[in-house]
Amino acid sequence: KVLTYIADITVNGHPETAGRARPAAEVKAPKPPKISLEPPKPGTRTLLDAQGPKAVADWMLAQDRLLLTDTTMRD
Repeated sequence: KVLTYIADITVNGHPETAGRARPAAEVKAPKPPKISLEPPKPGTRTLLDAQGPKAVADWMLAQDRLLLTDTTMRD
């Protein structure tokens, strides 16, 4: 029913907007974000590669803030 309603309004227009001028369809193209060409800051991956898993575990235990991860570390 909803799809039929949307199709009807798209093709025939809405009765409340009949006779009104259409709004301008000027759409500005979105600007892509600036990409930093600097190398990434050292993080936990760098710590893991340089000092091993024990150093990462110690670093995590020393943190007072909430640490989030994606689901790839769940297993």
